[in-house]
Amino acid sequence: MLKIDVGDALAILRIAQGVLSTFTTLGLMHAFEMVQWALAGREEGLGFSSFLGLSPTTTLWGVLTIALSRVSKISERLWGTNLARGLLVTAIWTAGVVLFIRASVVIAYDSGFTYDVTAGVGQFNASLLGPFFSMLKNIVPEYSHQIVPSTILSTTYSLIGNSMHVTNTQSVDCDDCDSYLLNGGVVSTTPWFPEGYNEYPLANIEDVPTTQVQFRRWMSEEDGFTDENCSTYGAEGFLIGMKVCVSNSNAYPGSITAGLYICPNGTANDACSPRSPLPNITTTMSIYSLKSSLVAARSNFSIIAITDTTPPIQNPDLDIQTYRQALDWILDFNASAIPAPSSIVEHFWNAQTLISSPYWSAELTRTFQSILTFPLWHFQSNNYGNIDLVDQEMITTLPPEFYRKLSLTRPFIKIIIDRPMFIAFLVLEGVALLFTWAVLIWLWITRPEIPPLSSYPIVDFAFKAKEKGYTEGFGRSGNLVRAGDGEVRRAVKGVNVVVQGDRGYI
Repeated sequence: MLKIDVGDALAILRIAQGVLSTFTTLGLMHAFEMVQWALAGREEGLGFSSFLGLSPTTTLWGVLTIALSRVSKISERLWGTNLARGLLVTAIWTAGVVLFIRASVVIAYDSGFTYDVTAGVGQFNASLLGPFFSMLKNIVPEYSHQIVPSTILSTTYSLIGNSMHVTNTQSVDCDDCDSYLLNGGVVSTTPWFPEGYNEYPLANIEDVPTTQVQFRRWMSEEDGFTDENCSTYGAEGFLIGMKVCVSNSNAYPGSITAGLYICPNGTANDACSPRSPLPNITTTMSIYSLKSSLVAARSNFSIIAITDTTPPIQNPDLDIQTYRQALDWILDFNASAIPAPSSIVEHFWNAQTLISSPYWSAELTRTFQSILTFPLWHFQSNNYGNIDLVDQEMITTLPPEFYRKLSLTRPFIKIIIDRPMFIAFLVLEGVALLFTWAVLIWLWITRPEIPPLSSYPIVDFAFKAKEKGYTEGFGRSGNLVRAGDGEVRRAVKGVNVVVQGDRGYI
């Protein structure tokens, strides 16, 4: 398909529209001229005002004055109104403007190579945790602590800020919520990019399974936690401690309420040492499933654009107990033998005085949102929380929606003409063209007496028309009654025109 620069495309479109409008106007003016002479050729002739109203030499202002003049007869006004000429000419001019109303410039993508991949982020799958933890345990069976790979911890800190995996999106049902699309981008696709095709720097995937996570930055007074909803993380000999609670929301059915509470004096007996109130971050999390289409960079895997999404559908069936197990795996630094000062908990404990800061609390809230989001992203069918996945090889056991087409693409800019405006353009141009064709058909059927017309309406009027009841025409010479363009030019050769007055006549 031919791709041209948007400036050149706009120029071509404008020239084409201008040429069409010009020829439509010329055809319309000629049609009125034919009507003018056809009506004048009748036995009763044509009123002078009507003759002027139909004449191609009469300006639109002249047409308007004829239409509004009290001197003009009703029939003469009709020929001079918008219905006869003004409206049709205005329609042609308006069509040129209407065509570009609400026109837009968009980025489109030229595909160079397309191949099959698995892609997307599905919903949290509680059944994946058991096999995954067993796999980690079997790496070194005699190791007495749980294994938490460093890549897991580093990803947990900033998942929702990682443009390879996540993009911000419009909230579903609140204006001041934080909302994120998890579709995995191209970094979660299998197989990887093929070599070559360097002229195609982007990758496009359509209708990718996607999880949307929405966070309200508060917890409703209708919601709360019991001890059974909470896990406490601390270590003997350190003041570092934190409690994380998760429960179903009463205020927002189908959503999850979560709270992070700092233990400033550490923990004792799996509880925060006495202090009230505890610095905290609370949120209400809602999870949705949908499909999205994405564009990502081949060079660094960043998601550049989300080109389309389907309406999100809320998932109210999160297995909270298993979900909390995933959070414990990440946050319980004692179980993984991570020193308390090197744990995720330390990040929040060390910033406890900043939680109430309007500035710094945003960073802490975002980190907490990343922690809550990580299990949803990791423990789903198309991520390595699913131990059946294989590097560089598509497996056949994923749900059908994960099997997609990836296209290597390059962007180009194109002009989009608004469909209603384009239809209005066609209607306006079509009315003028329809009138022109109607005139031609009428002339073919009625066969009126029309003198040979030249390209010079002033000459035609002067020498081929006369006032009814008189034998002589308006011009002095009778030699031009049936003259065409050539005869007219020869006849006026050497003739000078002067203004009528003291210096005489032509």
